[in-house]
Amino acid sequence: MGQSWNGPAARHAVRMALSPRARTQALAHFYVKDVTAIPWPLLKSAGVAGVVFDKDNTVTLPYADVVLPRLADSMAECVRVFSHDRIVVFSNSAGSSDDPLFTQATALEASLGLSVLRHGTKKPGGADALRKHFGATDLSRFAMIGDRLLTDAAFGHAHGMLVIHTTLLSSIGDN
Repeated sequence: MGQSWNGPAARHAVRMALSPRARTQALAHFYVKDVTAIPWPLLKSAGVAGVVFDKDNTVTLPYADVVLPRLADSMAECVRVFSHDRIVVFSNSAGSSDDPLFTQATALEASLGLSVLRHGTKKPGGADALRKHFGATDLSRFAMIGDRLLTDAAFGHAHGMLVIHTTLLSSIGDN
């Protein structure tokens, strides 16, 4: 399944082009090669309450439904540190308007062992669904981890989150 048009990201790109201040929302607080470089216990001890992962090219290859094997130990450590109920996958494909019956989200949850957010608005939108999922009114104590600056980083900044950017796992199949 591919992703369809992402209006919120396009609108955000236009705002960034017109406003130097808005451009800072496309910057991450930290840049890492991949999730294996993230010190999960340190994040938790620094006050991070939970983790939001982008899916494609962050924890899986593009449009794959399994954690890339070399990331598995780090993902398991994240679960040990934060617990399943404080971690969610926020994808612009699985669980989004591109997945209207949430069949891909359900399959992905079974494969990853993590919750997949059901949302109607693609990043950088979708905060209401995330707040509801975590039962939180304030997302500033959460970390947003992803490979896209216009969607993942912009979303995290818009909600005061710690933003961690990962490099692409693969350019093959990426859009």
